[in-house]
Parts: sequence; C-alpha cells; structure tokens
Amino acid sequence: MKTETISSLEQLPELARALIAFAGMERIWVFRGAMGAGKTSTIKAILAEMGVTDSVQSPTFAW
Repeated sequence: MKTETISSLEQLPELARALIAFAGMERIWVFRGAMGAGKTSTIKAILAEMGVTDSVQSPTFAW
C-alpha cells in the first residue's frame, strides 16, 4: 500500500502522474476513503493525465 498526501488541489496533476508511474502496468486500482476525501477528484486527475476526455462521475452518486 502506498500513501500520498497533497496540501492543495493544484497538486492533483502531480499526484496523478506519481500514481500512474507507481502503478506501472497494474490496471486495477482500489481507492478507499471517507466521503469527501477526494477519491473522485483524484481519479478525475489520473484519467485526465491518461488523456481521457469523457465525463467522470462518482459511482456513489450515479443512481
């Protein structure tokens, strides 16, 4: 398990790049945290770094 901490939303792209590099070829990731912890924001940043342009929604609020 790896823990990363950032102090501002402006650091999300940097965090996303670090997580992508850390994961290497692994393509199944688990994000766990309390509501409002920033999981969806982090995932949006990761997908943006990967070039995804589709809309990304929180699965908690999808229904």
